[in-house]
Amino acid sequence: MREIEVKFKIKNYNIVRDRVRASGAKFWGKFKQSDVFYDTKENKLKSEKSILRLRKSNSKTFLTYKDDLVINKKFREAREIEIQIDSFKKTEIILKLLGLNRVFHFIKYRETWKQGNVEINLDKIKDLGNFLELEGPKLDIDQIIKRLRLEKLKRITKHYGQLLEKF
Repeated sequence: MREIEVKFKIKNYNIVRDRVRASGAKFWGKFKQSDVFYDTKENKLKSEKSILRLRKSNSKTFLTYKDDLVINKKFREAREIEIQIDSFKKTEIILKLLGLNRVFHFIKYRETWKQGNVEINLDKIKDLGNFLELEGPKLDIDQIIKRLRLEKLKRITKHYGQLLEKF
């Protein structure tokens, strides 16, 4: 599956949330997400611009593989393969037995909204700040950017691991 996204660092979380709400977006939910990234001792995934992430999101667990297809100043496009799994702990054991190591871990507090084909995520990450992430078709994302009056903000196409300078 192909993922297209862009992020914006936001100064005032509440103002942006109010704009999202006023835009007609539908509230999807609040999530506490614990993201753990894995790689080989030789950093094979990093060298291939890929990630393997184990995520606990409230009571659900997901294993996700992503590799960057296109990164430019406007969007990040990646192949994303994600599955829901039953056990975070057992998956960690399997990854370790396969020779993969934890590279880093962070916790994110996320509010998710949906408008048309675009998923709108408001994220709070300790030591990094607050972000708005848009995921969906490029034209739809650009429309949401205008609707939320974000055109003057710098687009961010790195994933959070890169922003934390850990990956």
